[in-house]
Amino acid sequence: MDEKIRVGIFGLTCCAGEELNITNLEEELIDIAEIVDIKNYLMVQSNNELPVDIAFVAGFVATPEDKKRLQEIRENCKYLIALGSCATSCGGLHNLRSRYALEEQYSEVYDGVKLEKEFAPLSEVKPLDYYVDVDYYIRGCPVPEEEILYYIFKFVRNPPVKNELLPVNIQTGNYDEIRGMAFSLDPKKCVVCRRCVNICQKHIGVGAIDIISRGGGARVVVSTFFGEGFENGECILCGQCLTVCPVGAYSVRNDVSRVKSILAEPDNFVIALLDPMTCTSMLQHFSREKDFRLYLRRVISSLHEIGFDKVISFTYAYHLSLIHQARHVLKGDEREKIAAWCPAAIELIRKKYPSLLKYMNVEVEPLHMLMSIIRNEFGKNAKFVLITPCVAYKNSSEVDAVLTSRELRQLLSSCGVDIDTMAPDRAGFDRECLSSGMMEIMNTYPLGPLAESLLSYIHLFSGSEEDIQRMQIEKGVEEIVIRLKNSTKRTLIITEPGKMEKYQEYVKDYDYVEIVPCIGGCAGGGGHYPAPSFDVIEERRRLIDYYNQGIVSKLGRWALARAYENILREGFRCPL
Repeated sequence: MDEKIRVGIFGLTCCAGEELNITNLEEELIDIAEIVDIKNYLMVQSNNELPVDIAFVAGFVATPEDKKRLQEIRENCKYLIALGSCATSCGGLHNLRSRYALEEQYSEVYDGVKLEKEFAPLSEVKPLDYYVDVDYYIRGCPVPEEEILYYIFKFVRNPPVKNELLPVNIQTGNYDEIRGMAFSLDPKKCVVCRRCVNICQKHIGVGAIDIISRGGGARVVVSTFFGEGFENGECILCGQCLTVCPVGAYSVRNDVSRVKSILAEPDNFVIALLDPMTCTSMLQHFSREKDFRLYLRRVISSLHEIGFDKVISFTYAYHLSLIHQARHVLKGDEREKIAAWCPAAIELIRKKYPSLLKYMNVEVEPLHMLMSIIRNEFGKNAKFVLITPCVAYKNSSEVDAVLTSRELRQLLSSCGVDIDTMAPDRAGFDRECLSSGMMEIMNTYPLGPLAESLLSYIHLFSGSEEDIQRMQIEKGVEEIVIRLKNSTKRTLIITEPGKMEKYQEYVKDYDYVEIVPCIGGCAGGGGHYPAPSFDVIEERRRLIDYYNQGIVSKLGRWALARAYENILREGFRCPL
């Protein structure tokens, strides 16, 4: 008879629900014992040993003892399987402690009692694959008994491809819709393709959603932890889950009816804050127009047609933020070290890396800065509608409504407006909010990461010639060195926020750090029509670059220099 495969079932810090579920198999354990040799299972036997062939490990690493034990298991097994949500993503109640400083937790729980170093909690809660190589993941809280049994037989008889996820008997019905202020998830539409989970956990590095099982049985569904609204958990509202979902299980709060009501009130003076990037995906999907500049003017004309009194470019807001931060980067201001132009990046720092908030001035967020200037510009009856590809703004209290690309087209269509038939002549952004010497240059769109406009402002304010060196540290992480007349400024650009974990301790060593949550920046924002490939996102960036070139060539070199001189001389009416 062939030697049985040796199996170990281990638990680190957790509620032991996964181990208990295996124990509850009872009669099935007899069948399991016939094909495997359970060498280590502390919950049910006293004689435990290593090594084993397959190690099922539940729980997460919360103490030095956990870390040491996990590394010992990894060294003494052929396959290591992360079992349950705690092991795979540090979900549930345990992850809540990461929101509070360790000192506060000590004071609240232990009331000053000193713990031995070996057993004292680590400052951060981490899943297994942060410390060791994990071969397979079985997700769920708890993992259903039937699924555990399925996997034990699967691994013994025919191990699957490494890291493959094979939930059995998937059922997604009978789960309530998960609602939030910004967007919602309907599990009944979900086909459990895991695209949203992968981008949330791997690219963003947040893990606000996961594959879970609830209520026993092998029923698997994508959900937030405990079905909480997105804002109440780890979600940063970047909307990348919307862009990758192939079945429309995610939906954005729709403000079309709200905007119609605002426009219908005769006493309202309605101002649209239009981000030009919003219109790029509309042109790609629906327009016969080939010239993006003309298309944007047609959109502005359409907004006036349905009742908007003013249409102001949201690019002004970006420039206000960039000018402010460029000045403070030159001064070496610690509170301006991390860029604050992206609301989703701000939420990432708040929720995931609160210790870095001292390096970020959230008051220079673009919408906040622009509204500080124009809120009282048009009187008490003024209503503001932001039109943007960024769904994170859906939670903003600065404006009366927020429209995405899809909602803008829906609004215009429901009002009987065909954008392609609108006359573009004399249709342009209104210019009341800023001085005339600044207007043209601030119509340009600051393409990032590390917007070229910021570099321009740094060189302008320092009086130095441009000397920039770029270096790719790794995929999604870039370092830019800016050499000035009397100093050198180091900048760090992270376009895969999931890698922020590795670089957070180095933030103090840089003069400027920018985090870009959305793939391709604002061109890949959650408010766009979905892009089937990265080439589509790049095309949106090319459309904006073409738009910028038109403004710069219209200004000419002399007019461009004059505009910068006016910025220096007149300031930019920023309240900060």
